[in-house]
Amino acid sequence: MTVAAQATENPAAWDRCRRAGLSREITGPRHVSPASEIEERRRRSPLSAVAAPVRDALVRATSHDHVLILTDARGSVITRHGTAAALGAAERIGFDEGADWSETSVGTNAISEALRLSGAAYVSGEGHFAYSHADWTCMAAPVYHPNGGDLLGVLDVSGPRAQLGQDVIGMVRMTALLAEEMLRIVVPDVQDPAEMVRLRLLGAQPAVRIGGGPWRKLPPRTAEILAVLSSRARGFTSTELASELYGDDGRPGTVRSEMHRLRKRLGPIISSEPYRFAEGLRTVSDVHDVEEALVREEVDTLLRHYTQPLLPASAGEHLVRWRASLDNRANQLLADFGSTSQRAQWAQTEMAWQQQV
Repeated sequence: MTVAAQATENPAAWDRCRRAGLSREITGPRHVSPASEIEERRRRSPLSAVAAPVRDALVRATSHDHVLILTDARGSVITRHGTAAALGAAERIGFDEGADWSETSVGTNAISEALRLSGAAYVSGEGHFAYSHADWTCMAAPVYHPNGGDLLGVLDVSGPRAQLGQDVIGMVRMTALLAEEMLRIVVPDVQDPAEMVRLRLLGAQPAVRIGGGPWRKLPPRTAEILAVLSSRARGFTSTELASELYGDDGRPGTVRSEMHRLRKRLGPIISSEPYRFAEGLRTVSDVHDVEEALVREEVDTLLRHYTQPLLPASAGEHLVRWRASLDNRANQLLADFGSTSQRAQWAQTEMAWQQQV
């Protein structure tokens, strides 16, 4: 798990914040959910089942003033624990249950960076966008479902900058892993059948699970290939796939080399030309969960699953079109059928506000 460390100015991140309409003078999040709504999110979240033991483990690990936060997959705080002094300071900046701590709501912080990068993030002092957060040090790490691989939320530990140093990084990493291991106990382990391939394509850390095996992180190009192949059952010739991945400069020979490396890494899950998932393999992905919610016009399901963009770093023509299509269809569904609260929730996402830039 790599760590994005920020302790000084971050021009790229702050430019995103300004384009989202934020000022460095903000003193609290743009959006705070009502108590009834956050209680429902807490009830639905598997993380609630491990909140108490995770809290107890952290209390035993540190004597520093701190706040332990668990968010949902969009960065809204669902539980909060900590020392009295740290909790009091957190309330003064709106770091409370129900608060939306995504980048578009409160600016650059460890939770927003963990969501954006799908990995652990450390933000301290002037690394925060808001001046009001300059006295804080924060470390956050995403927590994934141990079986389905879906992003469940973020575990964050924050505290006074004078007390918490980078030594908190290892502690938070281990606490996030502890949460996932505890979830293996409290969440029934329904193994995928041997003939299933499950892909995680939303966010910056794509992964694959083959049958009942472990989740395996995917290099960017491998993730792009598997994403494109998952989008069409009849598959692609090497020429077609080269065009989809590389544009006019694509060469079939490059695709064949990539396929050789892919099979060596993951086994014979892809058939020869036309390239497609091997016969008998059922392929599912988090993107297809989003597609299904769009087809069924289920706004709640869409908001629950569509928490991060499709392979955000990919510039392949097929994936750029697919990413834009998902965003546009989601916008239309929210406009046609979303409640005021649902539209507000969607408007805070990276997928929504980037289209307005």
